[in-house]
Order: sequence, then structure tokens, then C-alpha cells
Amino acid sequence: MQKFKVGNKVWFIDSEKPAVKMLMVSEEITKKTLSGDTTEYVFQIPVNGNMKNLHGTNLNGTFFKLRQEAFDFMHSQAADAINNMLNVAEKPFGAKVKDIDFSEPPDISSDIIVELPDGQKARMKGGFK
Repeated sequence: MQKFKVGNKVWFIDSEKPAVKMLMVSEEITKKTLSGDTTEYVFQIPVNGNMKNLHGTNLNGTFFKLRQEAFDFMHSQAADAINNMLNVAEKPFGAKVKDIDFSEPPDISSDIIVELPDGQKARMKGGFK
């Protein structure tokens, strides 16, 4: 697990359900055992006006110290999911549309190249509308 400072706020993206939460590090627990040292964290999250404690070992997901890092991660995950859905949707037609890069908004005036089942490539004029 990453190292955090008590009092800092971190972004948490849940890997089990689509959710992003801001948590505050409320405790750092260091355990020294014969097998080595471990560090665990307890986080606080506001729930219905009260602060609830969450033990880090019960959280399954990814932590980010910066908002931009959380945004970039979520943006990348969304782009992958969209490309996968597009690939599944086009499969029955036997054509493979070139993957779309969603890191920047698409240029709606550009053309799209489509590869047909026989290997020929076709240009679709006008792009997205």
C-alpha cells in the first residue's frame, strides 16, 4: 500500500463498484512482527453528516493523492470500456473500425478508416456527427 500522512485527503476509486470517494487519513498503524513491519491505515468518510471509519484492509481499489491522477485513471478506464463496447457492437458485421483515441475530444470533421472482412480499407467521409 502507498504511504500516507495522517490528516491528508486521498481519492479512492472502488474496484468492486463504480464509485469514487474522497477519504481522510485518520490513523496510521505500524505493526512490528517477527515476519517484518507492516503499515495499515484507517480512513474517515462523511456518511449522513457523521464521520465513518474505514479500515484500509477492507477497501478494494486504488488510492490517489492528487485529483488529476484520479481523473486520468477514470478517463482511461472509461475510454477502454467504450472501445470494448464498440468492438463488441461491430463484430457481427465483420468490419473492424480503427480504435478511437479518447484522450482528446474527437475531431468531428475527420474521416474514419474501416477495414472490411476481405482486408480492403474504406474511408468514411465526415467522421462523427
